Amino acid sequence: MKQILLILAVLTSSFCAKAQFILTADGWTTETGKQYYVTEIPGSQQELYAKAKVAFTQIYKSAKDVLSYSEPDIIKANGFTDTPFLKQWGMTAHLNMTYSLTVLFKDGKIRFDAPSVGSLYSLDGRGKEIPLYMGKGGGSGLSNFGSIFKKNGDVRYKDAKRSIEEYFNNLISSIITAIENPTVEEDW
Repeated sequence: MKQILLILAVLTSSFCAKAQFILTADGWTTETGKQYYVTEIPGSQQELYAKAKVAFTQIYKSAKDVLSYSEPDIIKANGFTDTPFLKQWGMTAHLNMTYSLTVLFKDGKIRFDAPSVGSLYSLDGRGKEIPLYMGKGGGSGLSNFGSIFKKNGDVRYKDAKRSIEEYFNNLISSIITAIENPTVEEDW
């Protein structure tokens, strides 16, 4: 039941929420040009922190293994995802990505820092890892081929860029939705 509610929250939030983060050749940014996204939600710092902690626990399979806390200021998630990003010739390619997402709290505000991606790779047809790089391609060989952006800053792999942005924006939207509309019943 919890997973069904979470899926509905993610789907609803992906349709309702605007993009929080945009991936560029120079890194993450927002529509306001900052490397963090702030949303205003009524509540004290302690209340927002407690609701976010519950939201993270609902979203991650093993929250104790991926979350670190500094109550009531910060929650940091160190996660892994296997996200589909490209369908071609009847096959789906996946992006495997490790990341960190830091969330800070103040009275009435929650700040999401730009995600930090540790490793990013796809698998070839034989299961061999093909590394991808978030920045501009500028080298030769794989460092140039595996860059999401070309040397001049244009996007080389639009599906990978879109998939990474969607993953983080949907994750953030689902956290915000879970904080605003907690699914945990308090009177039980």
